[in-house]
Amino acid sequence: MRRFAAAFVALAVLVPAVAMAHAPADVTVALSEDGKVLKVAVAHDNGGAADHFVKAVKVMAGDKVLGEMTFDKQSTKEAQEFELALNEPLAKPVVLKVVAECSKEGKLEKDVEVK
Repeated sequence: MRRFAAAFVALAVLVPAVAMAHAPADVTVALSEDGKVLKVAVAHDNGGAADHFVKAVKVMAGDKVLGEMTFDKQSTKEAQEFELALNEPLAKPVVLKVVAECSKEGKLEKDVEVK
């Protein structure tokens, strides 16, 4: 009976913790008119938890890394938002690959066409 109770308590604690951890849901990218700044928003509802956030984002054009950002907190409860200044301007349209990683669990890799 004690083993059953211990297993039940462990499941009651672990299942909600795993359910709360999830990969970022989506990403949007906008390019400034001059092509020198990317505005990136990674949708990731963290429920307001301080230890649950988008911890890293990498933006690439083909094999070229345009920028890598790391974070220790999320900018809003719903998303991680930031601007990325580019060394060289980008011309529209362009397809960018964005990789966003959750501090708890999960990663989103998405190709985004910027028009």
